[in-house]
Amino acid sequence: MKKDYTFKNREEIPFLYDSSIEETIKNYKTTLLIASNLILQFLNAYQFSLKLITEEYTSNYRKIIFQADSNKKTIYLTIIDDIIMIKTDTETFCFRINWDKYQSYARLISYTKKQNNNIITQKINNHYLYIEILVNNKKYYMEIPYDIKYYLDTDYFNMIHANTSIIDLRRIYHERFFSGQTSYEKSLTTTLSISLTDFQGKEILLDKLVMVNGFVDSYVLSTLKNQTQIIIKGSFKEENEITIKNYQRIDEWNIDEEIRKLYDRSRKIYLLK
Repeated sequence: MKKDYTFKNREEIPFLYDSSIEETIKNYKTTLLIASNLILQFLNAYQFSLKLITEEYTSNYRKIIFQADSNKKTIYLTIIDDIIMIKTDTETFCFRINWDKYQSYARLISYTKKQNNNIITQKINNHYLYIEILVNNKKYYMEIPYDIKYYLDTDYFNMIHANTSIIDLRRIYHERFFSGQTSYEKSLTTTLSISLTDFQGKEILLDKLVMVNGFVDSYVLSTLKNQTQIIIKGSFKEENEITIKNYQRIDEWNIDEEIRKLYDRSRKIYLLK
């Protein structure tokens, strides 16, 4: 799926609507005409019906939501200033739009898809690719210098599941992205991380690797049991640092043994390029 779209400006409105929302259509006509080019593609139609769902106005922004229907398909269009979001049952496309006298432009700034019970979000911004994969209450995150003009097929990430480790994530980066990076992109920092959302909705960082030229520059590794978390931080040039958060006595948990395991993990992350 490409990042940038260009359309020739049109005057004819390709949708039907109730006269009660005539004023709203008039106020958002240019934005709706640009969005229509995309909606027609998603609905695989030449025309569609448009309904106003809700309008929200605050001192900071205006938000309006429409429903578009054709060929027994329904999608939702949200407009917030120069941002439009098109949502289907399984996908959400977020575009930033612009226009001049002759042409209209839409840039896909984020793409989210529900797939195999996972939620996969991609963003391309300032020559970086940002990937977030939610698996139950775990979040796998990749921030990669990767100047591409298209969004990746989400099948790229089918191998990520609830038991995927930070080493697995590193292997995926090397197999799927490293060879495609330029020398300059490889010299910039790539960040890989795994975090967990607890029962209170708080995000807890579990593991994190910061990589340069394919090698680990610094890391955070941890083990979590109940609310107690043991964390080891380090880098190639510095001594390791151990932190214990929210310590609670857990009879079946040997703290010294868990720390030893973390040290073993920290040594293994240097074994692969």
